[in-house]
Amino acid sequence: MKTVEMARPAQKQNTIKNSPVDGFKDQQIIQGILTSRIETRETKTEPFYYGFFKFPNQEQEIPVIWKKQAKPDIKKGSQAELKGQWAKSNDSRPSFTCSDFKIITGPPELTIQSLRKQIQPLLSFTLEQKQEWQQKTDFLFSKNRALEKLEKISKLGSQYLQAYLLTKNARYANYQQELLKHTNFTPESYLERMASELEDTERRIKVYQNKEGGN
Repeated sequence: MKTVEMARPAQKQNTIKNSPVDGFKDQQIIQGILTSRIETRETKTEPFYYGFFKFPNQEQEIPVIWKKQAKPDIKKGSQAELKGQWAKSNDSRPSFTCSDFKIITGPPELTIQSLRKQIQPLLSFTLEQKQEWQQKTDFLFSKNRALEKLEKISKLGSQYLQAYLLTKNARYANYQQELLKHTNFTPESYLERMASELEDTERRIKVYQNKEGGN
């Protein structure tokens, strides 16, 4: 059965009853906790519903699909028993198409304390990301300004360009005499140095863009 791939980490099947994991055509029963709200995905034919499910003692989640039925009334945080079939996505990541379910226990009660506990790790992560991307933004702006300055000084003549590169030599050598010989910049080698410094940031941005594009 074809399923829609969701952007969550791969998960090995666990807590399965009635039939082995490899028997994708057989009805199977799994137990765990619903870790997201049930969302609706509209299609040209008929809508389907999906959420994410986590097995006990495992942090990774699997996508669960509901088709040809009403939107399931399962609240996030509920412990549930799902009956259905396993399917494989393009990356061999399993997803579960649910045909029936049973709620074992409802979600824990929402409180101010529980929501604060939920917010804190999310806030810590986003602050770290904000700081990292702010540093990268500042870095890219500084490199852009350096190129603009280099372009302007190059138009003044070779003697001014050499003087500018000499100050760059001193800066990259951390103003230490013994290190100056390792940073003897020419216009070409200075541009090569800047290009090498941009590689790590460029690589990280491409990884992030590819990840976002796959969602």
